[in-house]
Amino acid sequence: MAQRWPNWPAPACSSAGTGINLRGTTRLNAFRKILLTGLAALVVGPVWGQGYPTRPVHLYVPIPAGGGVDILARAVGRVFTERTGQPFIVENRPGGNFTIAMSGCANAKPDGYVACMALRDNISISPFQEKQPYDVMKDFTPISHLVYLQNVMVANAQVPFNTFQEMVAYSKTNPDKVNYTAFGASVAILAWLTKETGAKMTYVPYKGAPDALPALMNNTIQVMYLAIGNPTIVNDVNAGRLKGLAVPGDTRNPLMPKVPSFVDAGLPPFATKSWLGILMPAGAPRDAVTRLSAELSAIVNTPEFRDKSVTPFGFDAVGSTPEQFARFIIEDRKSGEELARLAGKRE
Repeated sequence: MAQRWPNWPAPACSSAGTGINLRGTTRLNAFRKILLTGLAALVVGPVWGQGYPTRPVHLYVPIPAGGGVDILARAVGRVFTERTGQPFIVENRPGGNFTIAMSGCANAKPDGYVACMALRDNISISPFQEKQPYDVMKDFTPISHLVYLQNVMVANAQVPFNTFQEMVAYSKTNPDKVNYTAFGASVAILAWLTKETGAKMTYVPYKGAPDALPALMNNTIQVMYLAIGNPTIVNDVNAGRLKGLAVPGDTRNPLMPKVPSFVDAGLPPFATKSWLGILMPAGAPRDAVTRLSAELSAIVNTPEFRDKSVTPFGFDAVGSTPEQFARFIIEDRKSGEELARLAGKRE
């Protein structure tokens, strides 16, 4: 088991009055003490060693090649190589509900040359639904909250419904005729939606959007919830090749303005916003953590990169420090735990 990373900072605000119990008040208070001690150690000394990186950095991505997350990772890698002179090698490790890539990262040598692309799914939601092969709060070093991810629920163009409400009604009168897929945290979101509405849909698992999209287009599955950054999704929805049913939250997405929001569809604006971040194994060297975080933050916030590789794919750039990302994770796991409770345990 990897050693707990001592540099997780305490939450920026108290959890008193939130109704959230992060595995017990006693444990949380002890954890805060560890975090504060580690944060003090983190800010002492030079910003980073000038030598890092001296060889290729490997990034494990938990989805197949060709999806929006993979495209972003490779775009970041190209600029990272330009800035540092060292290759940034993207390794796709799909499967296991995203846990294969995460486990590989958690168990890698903590030398600063292995990192992983983490989705909200396996950090803030899945750990509250099923046993994971790693401990989020012990086995990783936060590097940077890279971007927020925007999603959409779409349907095959041949289905006999055009709106989310019509889909729900159709599924109730035609049980087992609506198959759907989603990935990671999106599975929990769809489970929550079916409970909220009484929809009768059958979940069909796929490793990722690149594998599932052909099944959606040929009507093997009828509904899919995925990131709008996946290639062709925006164009397919706007051109009518797919039906856009809803986007999460209370506002429409400017890339597909005709698609209703959850609130438009009569759903509550639950905290369903997804995100991507970068982690390293616990115990990663401080110079590597700080340098990689600084480079990634600079890349995603460069106007040219943002306009070319972030915004058009439905991402919202963030680019945080390790300390900010650690605080964000601690707070986000509260809403993730609530979503997991509403969606129910996985079978």
